[in-house]
Amino acid sequence: MRIPSSISAKPMVVQAEVRLATKKEDSAIVVTISASIQNMNPLYLLKNVSQHTIFCRQELNEEGYICDDGFIWTLNSGESVVFGFDDPEVPHVLQWTWSNTSRFVSTVEVDAMGSKSTIVMWDGSELVSEIQAQQSTKVILFSETAPVEKSKGDADNDEEDIIGITIRIDLSGINVSVIDNVSDFEPGREILLLTTEGWHASFSQSREGFHEMELRLKSTQVDNFIFNAEHPVLIFCPSNEDIPFLHISAVRSMQEHSGTLVLSYIALRILDIDVCLDRKTAEKVAQFLHPLRKARDEQNDINWTSTLTSKMRTRYSNPSRLPRAPRDVHTHTANSGRVYLEKLHLHPLRLSLTFTQEGLEWNPVTEGLMVFQLIRGMASIADAPLIFTSFIVSHAFESPETLFGIILAHYSSQLSSQILTILGSLVIFSAPADILSNVGTGVRDFFYEPINGLVHGPAEFIEGLESGTSSLVRGLAAGLVRGATTVTELVSHNLANLTDDVFIDERNVFQKKFMHALKSDEARRTIQDSLAVAGTCLAIGFRSGANGIFEQPSIYASRHGTAGLVKGVGKAFVGALVKPVVGVGDAAVVVMNHVTDTTINKLAIAKNNKRMRRALPCTSSESGSGVRLIPYDDKSARVQQIVTSGETRDDAYLGHIQTPNHTIIASDQFLWIIGEKSNGPRRIRWAEISNFGIYGNQMQIDVFSGPSSFTFEMSSLDLTDLYELLLIRMGNSSNSTDLDLSQRGTSYSNLPGIKSIQLRHVFGSVNGHLMMDANDLNDETKFINGSYTRVNRTGSFMPNFFQRLDQEAWLLISCVRQMFTGLSSRRCISAGMINGTGDIIQVVSIKLTQGGSPCYTIPSIEYDKNQGVLYPGGAIIFFGWGAVPSLLQPGKVLMHIETNVFVSDLSDSLSQSTSLQVLPTWQVDFLEKSYDESEWWAKYWMLVQKKKTG
Repeated sequence: MRIPSSISAKPMVVQAEVRLATKKEDSAIVVTISASIQNMNPLYLLKNVSQHTIFCRQELNEEGYICDDGFIWTLNSGESVVFGFDDPEVPHVLQWTWSNTSRFVSTVEVDAMGSKSTIVMWDGSELVSEIQAQQSTKVILFSETAPVEKSKGDADNDEEDIIGITIRIDLSGINVSVIDNVSDFEPGREILLLTTEGWHASFSQSREGFHEMELRLKSTQVDNFIFNAEHPVLIFCPSNEDIPFLHISAVRSMQEHSGTLVLSYIALRILDIDVCLDRKTAEKVAQFLHPLRKARDEQNDINWTSTLTSKMRTRYSNPSRLPRAPRDVHTHTANSGRVYLEKLHLHPLRLSLTFTQEGLEWNPVTEGLMVFQLIRGMASIADAPLIFTSFIVSHAFESPETLFGIILAHYSSQLSSQILTILGSLVIFSAPADILSNVGTGVRDFFYEPINGLVHGPAEFIEGLESGTSSLVRGLAAGLVRGATTVTELVSHNLANLTDDVFIDERNVFQKKFMHALKSDEARRTIQDSLAVAGTCLAIGFRSGANGIFEQPSIYASRHGTAGLVKGVGKAFVGALVKPVVGVGDAAVVVMNHVTDTTINKLAIAKNNKRMRRALPCTSSESGSGVRLIPYDDKSARVQQIVTSGETRDDAYLGHIQTPNHTIIASDQFLWIIGEKSNGPRRIRWAEISNFGIYGNQMQIDVFSGPSSFTFEMSSLDLTDLYELLLIRMGNSSNSTDLDLSQRGTSYSNLPGIKSIQLRHVFGSVNGHLMMDANDLNDETKFINGSYTRVNRTGSFMPNFFQRLDQEAWLLISCVRQMFTGLSSRRCISAGMINGTGDIIQVVSIKLTQGGSPCYTIPSIEYDKNQGVLYPGGAIIFFGWGAVPSLLQPGKVLMHIETNVFVSDLSDSLSQSTSLQVLPTWQVDFLEKSYDESEWWAKYWMLVQKKKTG
């Protein structure tokens, strides 16, 4: 703005800026007034490059300039002057001339970048006024052009100065997978998938001097593959065949000798977006991102000193010691790097937010972090609408920082005004809110439709009255049914939490597999479909309640003894009453949802994953959780669905091999064998596999359970791949040892240290019920000493040495089972070790890390008790039992064995606690792994050998 001055010949121009205050400023709004100086990027600048003197002034109204002072601004040839308007509120139109008379007066619109006006002089030459952008300043440039006659060829050359080009790129889609490989103990897993379809990008340069850019994206979606996530689709955008999901258009005007970006048009349009999040997904994503933030913070902590000293060196290295003039940093930012936008149009944006809060187990990894405390404190919301209006500006000449701040303030103010809308979408308020919404719509139609019909005539009035009444009844019914559905679903969910984990998991699996399928089906389901699902819900509730009466007492008694029996009876009684009620509630919810959708004529929108979760093969046994990122393979993904039972079981796919007659799958928990003619897959726990090896063109896998063997014939390449796949979970200690564990047994004739050829024997074949003399079961010490005496008299010189050892190990288990019976039952472990190394084995430590008895050592004659060494051909039985189970402790038994060859932890049941670590030059093979189905005993036999070289 121009301010008249009596002390200066040139007009004084000031610039005013109104902005929000920062945190350090003690105010809400800051108004900055500063002098507009030419070397500090003023907003407007008059520049005369012609040979004439230019006079100009602002046009205040349509009738002419209302002032007796004439023209205010005088520019000599080659002069530049900072310009300001007399009245910034009126249109920014500039009058100008070169003769200071009204005969040659012309006008130019200052805000319109690129606008021109011309005055033809007496000699035929032209004075041109043009609005340009230079750096961060609008320059009103006055120049002179002399008429020059051009030949036709010259005109053609001028037209060819700007070349018209067009570049177009079309992509069918771009997908981005997010792999969670943070944990060192769990295999990597694809947790999120961003799918984008229908990319179109084009760039063109026109001969008129414009750059045109366009970007279109037809559809996008973010799939959620986190295990047991409530919502399978995290971000869903309903597709529209005619309108792309994302559309960005921009037109840039090219200007010679200008360093300022001039954009004639920018438009952005985004279609509706549905965001569905649950607590487990939010915590998983936050946990996934936390190591990245931690690494960045640690890097900043390491380099903070060098960064600080570098900044100080740059700041104080200026040789000038004169004090700098005070300057508002924000004013400098607003005056720097301006961009001209002739038209900016941001279309309205509509979001729908859903957050589901759920109870999860305590996780020490997430404890204490603020972000997880915030997530756990959030309440559930359902379909909270957020609507942002359009943002339209014209002739904007601002710095990007200032423009972004204005746009951010536009959307943040609308967000804050919609807080009550979000609160109204809380799940706790959803029932009354649905009733009010549907009834309100019905009441509106009840009055509006008849009145609207009355305008057209009596017949239309009757039709409107009928339509309005129908809408009122339909809205009232839909509101009441939907409210009842919400309450019933909440009550059923809370009642289900009172039952056992098996029923909760079964109910969740069913709802995930079938309920989501019904909701995502684009075709309208019939009442028969809903009744079939409702019947399944009833069957699950009643069947689980009846089975629990017989199963729960025995399960809890086996885990916790007498107190567990009482707890099991209580659980069974509660389950028999509650589970059928939950089934009835779930069935009612299915039927009422169908009634609601039919009443309001609602068609479900499909929310399905774009594809199945990516199968990630494990790299090797040494890599831990390392996976190999490969292109998506639909066949491998389908095999992974078998392992996870349709994403309902928490198991990890490691790899698979396809043979002509079998499909062999390795998962984190099982080895799967699927034959072409078999009814279903055979699942074998890794702990049940004794050894494996390649024999010619066949792979043999020996299994303890049975015992039995599996033989697969395949190509040499498949044999190598299967061998490497088995090594991932079995490790080098379980390679084939030339032992034949088939039903006929083995003689073990090639073991170093064995003095006599042994009778063929299969370890575990003697497992069965053995009756003992009652006198031997009265004293724990007596039957242990008796076993010690019998085993210590045996040795590898006996042909039936291994058979007698196996019988004695089972006799120990049988004694404990008969000595501790009923409510005093205890778990036990018998672990045997045979020295087939040809060298001595030093026994370092034997103990029960969990248990209720000492860990007894029962060796053969080849054992030196004083030195603690087992000579070649000898054997030792380690034995111990647990405490009586109770509600405070389950009475588990965990045995720790440490020698100079291996370290092992053995559990009383199939468990992740069982582990084996062997030194590189040795090999330990399990000859037997037998477990009680009720988890009361476990029996192991290990053979220690030297690894074969070459």
